[in-house]
Amino acid sequence: MTSSRAGALVALAIWGAAALAAGTALVVRSAGREVIRVTSEPAGAALFVDGRFAGVTPTELVDVGPGPHALRFEKDGFVTLTTRLAPDAAGEPVVSQALSPVAQGTLEVASRPAGGEVFLDGQFRGVTPLTLAGVRAGAHVLRIEKTNHSPWSGSVLVRDGETTAASCELEDRVLEFLKRTVAENPDDISRRIELGHYYIVVSEPERAAQTYAGARALAQKPGASREDRDRLEKQIRKDMMSKGRLGERFRAAMQAATVPTSEAPRDGEPGRWPAGAGARPGAQAAR
Repeated sequence: MTSSRAGALVALAIWGAAALAAGTALVVRSAGREVIRVTSEPAGAALFVDGRFAGVTPTELVDVGPGPHALRFEKDGFVTLTTRLAPDAAGEPVVSQALSPVAQGTLEVASRPAGGEVFLDGQFRGVTPLTLAGVRAGAHVLRIEKTNHSPWSGSVLVRDGETTAASCELEDRVLEFLKRTVAENPDDISRRIELGHYYIVVSEPERAAQTYAGARALAQKPGASREDRDRLEKQIRKDMMSKGRLGERFRAAMQAATVPTSEAPRDGEPGRWPAGAGARPGAQAAR
């Protein structure tokens, strides 16, 4: 073997190794068949030849025919790359490409109340509070939905390597309806009872106490029905039995919301001062 031929073989071997390491398509002829070995860095990219799936790198293409051919590399977390496979000046088709990581960030999503369903670019991703890692950097459409609440949507910009926070307050459609009915019928005790109890349902005991206090003031006016007063006190007693921190907060709020002495009921009026709602005015003097 001449020294010039040996040198050429060594050079070819070095070139081939470098090409594969760089993520190249390299033609090898074996037993009369043209074999193209395709690798990528990192490995595991889906390879498409002329739009058709051809395997996962590293892979081999056999007898793909004369070029040019379109190659596309796809891998999660990396930028999709396209190139052309065509014979070079020496008659050997060679393609050199590298996969670049996609710019990503973290998105933290919160809503009030919690438990909203999160849709990012139309795809369901979980419920609030939610942390999403590996979100492609750039603008995204965020939508949050929750039963009995008006949906919220907006755009959010995620930056590479950063954490982006997005939060919203969901409008409770039931609550807004009840508040509207009270505003439209300010002297209707039944409407205030419904609104007060719904505040308990949505864990806003202080607002419930304020609403019940307003209903109690109405119940003292001339013409207020005993049926409305009884229903009001029955609902307050029921909500007083709420467990945990919710019940504690409601009982404390009701104590603070007791009706002034000048508006106290006459003797014999039913159930105006349920246990835990604060001392009835004049109770000390009656002992």
